[in-house]
Amino acid sequence: MSGFYIHVPYCRQACTYCDFHFSTVQKTREEVLPAMRTEMAYWLSQTNTPLVFDSFYLGGGTPSLLTFHELEGLFASFHQKATWRSGAEVTLEVNPEDVNRESLAFWKSLGINRFSMGVQTFNDDDLKALNRAHTGSQALRALREAQDSGFSNVSIDVMYGLPFGHWEDTLQKALDLSIPHFSAYALTVEPKTALYKGVKTGAIVLPPDEAVAAQATALRRAARAARFRPYEISNFAQPGHEAVHNSNYWKGKEYVGIGPGAHAYDGKFLRRANVPNNSVYAKAWNTQEGEGAYVFDALLPEEAFNEWLMIRLRTADGLVWDEVPEELLPLAEVQKTRMEECLESREKRGQAKPLPHQKGWTLTDEGWLWADQIAVELFVDLPEN
Repeated sequence: MSGFYIHVPYCRQACTYCDFHFSTVQKTREEVLPAMRTEMAYWLSQTNTPLVFDSFYLGGGTPSLLTFHELEGLFASFHQKATWRSGAEVTLEVNPEDVNRESLAFWKSLGINRFSMGVQTFNDDDLKALNRAHTGSQALRALREAQDSGFSNVSIDVMYGLPFGHWEDTLQKALDLSIPHFSAYALTVEPKTALYKGVKTGAIVLPPDEAVAAQATALRRAARAARFRPYEISNFAQPGHEAVHNSNYWKGKEYVGIGPGAHAYDGKFLRRANVPNNSVYAKAWNTQEGEGAYVFDALLPEEAFNEWLMIRLRTADGLVWDEVPEELLPLAEVQKTRMEECLESREKRGQAKPLPHQKGWTLTDEGWLWADQIAVELFVDLPEN
């Protein structure tokens, strides 16, 4: 198996922009975490032999806020039925306020060898506006402590397109750190968030699209100059430090997902989505053998092809014809000429370029600004009902 993901649906406080499934009500952890261990045991028992995974990822939410006992329980449940291969990437998403010498030593004892730290910005005023729980100096301290404790495989998340300014300073600080990977996301206004309400009432004024696009272009230019490769539209790595877990997502490989709001995929046509409701999820796994905790979604070949296409256009490797999944080859053969013509048109606008030996196509930096629109142009029509 490729990836194993655990979604920890808890945070200390709600960031103004976040629409991931999480709760700030901590008391339900006593019900939800046992349910997660039960769900884990159920899915890992579907085969007669122990499963071995290429990557293991704890995300959220804020998994680093779990107590040592709670984390230990999740890992113990996993290891009862599965393991990860030697040298596998084992990632924990952390917030700076949770990092100290004691927590670092404990996380290392669990086998965690990679951090993804939610920094977003190093400016304290911006952090307050985003309702983050840490300061810029706390983030820098946490990174230094992690490195001093022997964690060299560290990634941070930062954001551009913020209404407050200070992006250039955050970018330079990120590039100056001795870390091999970072993710940079454009601020997105999602419904049902505090940011959405602020923008709608005019209390928050976002920068114009042209300014955000200029930030994205400057970001990739600066990253390359600092020996970071933009290997995906929002991810930058020094050679050999591309995220294994996320790269497997982008390659369309199978993965298991555990926890409220988590998803799973068989690598072909079947998806599973867990209910994004902590109480419903806990009741289902604690008393109903999982009934009502998840739903399956069978993708049509056309839907699976469009998803694969959209994801691949977001990567630097691009759309490679020889890497079309076997079950989607018939669609690719029928659509290839039309798609080539569309991409040739985008090439004339400086937004796409062919790979050597006619292997396929990749988008340019300019093309990445239009990635979603280009993907829609290439999509295969869904069959009529």
